[in-house]
Amino acid sequence: MHLKNWLLLCRDGRTATLAPGYDYVSTVRYLPERDLGLPLARTKDVSRLDELLEKASMQAGVSRGLVKDVAHETARSFIHAWSQHKAGLPIDDVGRRKIDEQLLLVPLFNEYLAFERPKRKKI
Repeated sequence: MHLKNWLLLCRDGRTATLAPGYDYVSTVRYLPERDLGLPLARTKDVSRLDELLEKASMQAGVSRGLVKDVAHETARSFIHAWSQHKAGLPIDDVGRRKIDEQLLLVPLFNEYLAFERPKRKKI
């Protein structure tokens, strides 16, 4: 049932609502493997995600441009949300560090990471 995981939020402690995503469990905190959890275009190599999304879009008959646009918007949105909220999330420092390290392995995220890094003041 891995692909049918659901996440519910109970912001008031009583009323459940469907979360805006599913399967938030990040295995990078607990497992040494750095690959994708499930294969994409027959491989789990996270460093090839851009290429794998393109290949998967061709196999599915979906516009490469659409897949690329959605992937980049998702990456941009995730990096922005992660940089804004990671300090307040119920994740320990090791988990935060491992997620940050994982993001560096995915070329798709690199251009967005640069925008979210704090700028150093010149003296």
